[in-house]
Amino acid sequence: MVFQPIVDLLSENIFAPILFFLSIMLLLFSLKQFDKAFKGIGKDKMRDDYIRFLITSKWIGFIAGAVLTLVTTSVALSLGIIVPLYNKGYLRREEIIPYILGANVTTMISSIIAAIVLDSLIGMKAVLMLTATITLVTLTALVFYKQYFKLIKTMFDSIVSDKRLLYVFTVSVFLMPLLLIFL
Repeated sequence: MVFQPIVDLLSENIFAPILFFLSIMLLLFSLKQFDKAFKGIGKDKMRDDYIRFLITSKWIGFIAGAVLTLVTTSVALSLGIIVPLYNKGYLRREEIIPYILGANVTTMISSIIAAIVLDSLIGMKAVLMLTATITLVTLTALVFYKQYFKLIKTMFDSIVSDKRLLYVFTVSVFLMPLLLIFL
């Protein structure tokens, strides 16, 4: 691994919480630089010359998200690349959802690897069952993409337009993981 000597040097000489904070800062700086790299490129040029492959079909977007997340084993990286493109208006919501679905499916690979490393047959079965379920649901969403997108858009518009629903949604995003941990 190219970065392993650097990581080893830093982790041996910098207190772990400080190194964690510096890592987050480096990630944010990198994403900011990625965002700046597209400054001055028009939407049409970007769509026609650089990201046309992502928007030609929902399946290509799905595969692109899956492959990038599989190769990097980092859903944060694969989404960190696509979100600035969406925020700049280079991609539309209906074009990024298949990419996100692909990233979501392959993010389970790290859990499968962990189950293998831990030599846990029960863990491996559970992770494989979860991965198969997520894949089946995702593929169903892609097959019926027009209806799926309409449902997502309706839910999004409802939540954003009603402050109470937005509050409930926001609170649930934080409470649901805690409930799952303590159950």
